[in-house]
Amino acid sequence: MREQKPGPSARLRLRAGAFGRRLGASLRRTVPTLAVAAAGGLAFDWIDLPAAWLGGAAIAVAVASLAGLRAHVPLGLRAVVFCVLGVSMGTGITPETIHRVREWPISLALLPIVVAGVVWGSYLFLRGVARWDRATAFYASIPGALSYVMAVAVQSPADIKRVATSQSIRLLTLVAVLPLLVGGPAAETAVDLAFPALHAGLPDVALLIACGAVAGLAFGRLGVPAGMLTGAFLASALLHGTGAVPALPLPMWLLVPGFVCLGALTGSRIGGIGLRAFAGLAVVSCGALVVGLAVSLAGAMAVVATTSATMAMALLAFAPGGIDAMTALAMLLGADPAFVATHQLVRLVLLLVCVPVAIRLAGVGAAR
Repeated sequence: MREQKPGPSARLRLRAGAFGRRLGASLRRTVPTLAVAAAGGLAFDWIDLPAAWLGGAAIAVAVASLAGLRAHVPLGLRAVVFCVLGVSMGTGITPETIHRVREWPISLALLPIVVAGVVWGSYLFLRGVARWDRATAFYASIPGALSYVMAVAVQSPADIKRVATSQSIRLLTLVAVLPLLVGGPAAETAVDLAFPALHAGLPDVALLIACGAVAGLAFGRLGVPAGMLTGAFLASALLHGTGAVPALPLPMWLLVPGFVCLGALTGSRIGGIGLRAFAGLAVVSCGALVVGLAVSLAGAMAVVATTSATMAMALLAFAPGGIDAMTALAMLLGADPAFVATHQLVRLVLLLVCVPVAIRLAGVGAAR
């Protein structure tokens, strides 16, 4: 007897059931992750630490992941967060800011030198001190651009777990430590400057988010790394730079959840590794980070000595972290987010152009 195929309504019910099960499984991991992240941010804010909502969320989720939490931030939520943060980054691009770009050539000219120094110094440390193999040390030394680095590294002979963990530890440490380095006694004032009482109205927020989402989706379809973040930033920069919308920050009810989710995403990358293995990788990764930060600090000091940039602006612009986390820290610490975002974006472009060439020259490409 021929088996009867399910009709359209039955197929629809099957698909709806499968979707519901996937959604339920995702929520069972996402809700605890965000709850832990929010609690960490709230705790850090309560004790008045700089960049509390981002740093506290990241550290809390990282600790919980090591304790067994299966941390998860779904792709859809990541896209929303990157859109909001990208739009917020662009609020620093005003007509006045564009006139100040003439002050930036010195720092932009130093940027390739600093990036090369960070990669080379970290690589030498991982090879000479930690005795990592050449491919693993190379990919673990590339600052920022984690998704791009991982996409290339998985096709190479590198130890992927070491690369992913060391990159994640570096970003987590930067988020935790940089606010203390650049915040100083003015940290409270910096946070007040980052979240003034006056903020963009709902019509402007809706326009910015809509334009940012369209641009972000377009950049993503074109294969641009961090496409949603970059597209939203450029769309917001265009609207603010031309004066189409007033240069006011996004409201806190959008920014704080964005920082908490970004912190949760940062901390979740620590999971899936034993405590003893993590401790060993943490020591090595922090050693490489110290080398990279020393190079970045030297570059930042040169910029401060030759331009009107502050140390917070210069160090965040040159820090070997991701564009999302570093620009978020700039907003939280009262540094110029447009300056930081522009330099981090240029650094990302430099890496996209130069890394393929460096892979060929170093012979650490796809495994044969």
